This record gives sequence, structure tokens and C-alpha cells, in this order.
Amino acid sequence: SHQGMAHGSDSFLFFQWRASVHGSEKFHSAMVPHIGENSRVFKEMTEFGKELPHLLEVVGSDVQAEVAIVMDYNNWWTVEFTPGPTALLDYLQNLQAYHYPLFEQNITTDVIPYDRDLGKYKVVIAPLLYMVKPGFKESVERFVSEGGTFITTFFSGVVNEYDEVFQGGYPGPLSEVLGLKVEEFEAMKPYVNNSLVVSDPASDISGEFKARLWCDILQLDTAEPLAAYGHDFFEGTPALTVNNYGKGRAYYVATLPDNDFLRQFLKQVCADQGVEPVVEAPRNVEAVIRSNEDNEYLFVMNHNYEPVEVALPDGSYFDLLKQQPMEGSVKLAAVQSVILQKIKTAPPQAGVQNKGIGNDQKNRSKKRRLHPAGAGRHG
Repeated sequence: SHQGMAHGSDSFLFFQWRASVHGSEKFHSAMVPHIGENSRVFKEMTEFGKELPHLLEVVGSDVQAEVAIVMDYNNWWTVEFTPGPTALLDYLQNLQAYHYPLFEQNITTDVIPYDRDLGKYKVVIAPLLYMVKPGFKESVERFVSEGGTFITTFFSGVVNEYDEVFQGGYPGPLSEVLGLKVEEFEAMKPYVNNSLVVSDPASDISGEFKARLWCDILQLDTAEPLAAYGHDFFEGTPALTVNNYGKGRAYYVATLPDNDFLRQFLKQVCADQGVEPVVEAPRNVEAVIRSNEDNEYLFVMNHNYEPVEVALPDGSYFDLLKQQPMEGSVKLAAVQSVILQKIKTAPPQAGVQNKGIGNDQKNRSKKRRLHPAGAGRHG
């Protein structure tokens, strides 16, 4: 529930209230299990209900992301129903391959439709953008020319909205902003890997990384190579490129690199655009900020099964759940979370609701109550 709220939710709906006694969902989760109210689950639910009054002021605040991943349902369906070049091509897995390294590093990321205004972001990633619809080319070119960073990958810019292949080479309408064309491609068997060797001396990344699933052979126009394939007949040809376009940059990743490379690559790309992690935290510790015109709320969630300590960004904080001040660092037990309000003026008073916000915000919050539970259809 805390994680959902961290990412923008203002309500909590639980299915189901009481565990079913018959039918296919007899063993589905429920707030009141078959043993009844004297259970761990129901006790945790009542404790969560006690937290809600302290969280009212968070309602209506937003998550402000500077990075976005484009997710398009038509692309998903078309990739899934296109026979060949390989049955291993999975649209969602490719999106997750780019989202996970950002999630690991606490770089807040929106998932957006293709027709969203890109101007509010600094980095936009569109993996496996097989279908390019009308207007997207112009949107990307405008975004990059004004200083944004765009990243796309192999098997992008292949067809239009009618699933008709663009003539003249992939990535079709994105060729100019990327500064290249794809001459041919090789879909690899699941037990075959290539490697990606970073060749850019100015990069903070060095070494050889695993590359799998796919290899494009590229013809570069204005793009510059940053990494090359390490094996097979692709050896030495570009596997990662960048093209300077207007005030911004467009990257093309011609294979599927391993998570180690993507973590370093995306961290560097984001840092170049001034995008930093919410906090520097141990592995499997998630941090997200929600904010409004008056306050910032820092959610820190320990997904580990052992305790951790996380250094907080500079400033003083107020723990909304424990109703006490905090600064310096926070100690989290296994699978524990904290919700901290960053103090801008006087700290909130313990035991008094909504001291960190003005009267107008109080009134808005009261109108949008947090709901502890929603009954399922079994009642």
C-alpha cells in the first residue's frame, strides 16, 4: 500500500473482504482469512487503518519524473502477432529491461503513451518501437532538438500504423533523428550470445558486456559509434550509437545488453541530463518523492529481508507514521517503509494532523478521504 501511494495512488482497494468459502477463489487472499479476525493479516490491516489519518496531507500531491518510457499497446499487439523474425521477441520484457535499471537506482520514471507531450521530460526511452504512428516522428525531433535525450532500440521504426513496412530502411521516420539506417539484422538463438564492447574513450563505462537476442548491422550517417560487437561476423561494427540533433542527443541500441551495462549506461545518460537518483540507497531499497506546491514527501521502502540504514538527503524531516522528527539517516527493519515530510519551516507537531500544510490543502484533503478497504464481490 505504501508503494502504491509512493507512485501516486490516493486510495487503497483490497480484494477481498472475507475469504470465499466456495468457488474458484476459496484460497484467494482476503483481509479476513478463514481463521477469522485473530490473524496476522487482519491485525496488519487494522494497523494500516490507524496510519491513514496521518497520511491525509499527502493526498493530491504528485510524483514528478524527469525520465519516461514509452509503452504503446498497438506496438505490443503488433509485435506479439507478427510471425518472425524470432518467437523470443517479447515487447514487455524489453520495456522491463530498461525500466528495471532505473528502478534499481531510484531514478523516478513515468510510463507514458506514445502521444504524450515529451517536453516535461529530460530523457525519453522507447524500446522496441516497432510501429511508428503519425505525429511521433515530429514529437521526437522537436523533443531532441530542444535539448532532450531520446533512446530507442533494435526493431524500431519498422512499420506504420497499418503494419506496413517503411521502405528505404529501418528505423523509417526515425532515421534522421538517429542518424543511421539498419542494413540487416540477425535474430539469435536463445543459447547464443554476442558481446558489446564499449569503444568511447570519453565514457565512464568500460569493458565487455553480454548481448543477446538480436544484432543489427548499421549504416551510420551522422551518428557516432559508442560501442561495438565483440564476436561473430558483426565484430567491430556499431552496437550502440549517438547522434547529436539540435541541442539534444538520440541513442540507438542495436542489441539487448545485459542489466549490468544498462544500469551503467542509463545512469550516465541521466546524469548527463542532470537527472539524479532520489537517494543513494542499498540494493532493493526503493525511494520516491511526491510533492505539491507546499511540501515534499519522501517514501523509503526496504524490500530486503534484513535491516538497512539509508542516508537521507540534506534537510530535516518529519516521520508521518511515527509522528516524530528525523534527520541524517533512517534505519529500516526488514520489509519496512517510512513516509517522511521534508520540513521547510517549523516542524509538524506530534499528534496533530496536517500541521505541515495550509488550511486550503487541509480542506482539499478532507474531501478526498483515503479509503482503507473496498469490499469484493463476495461481500
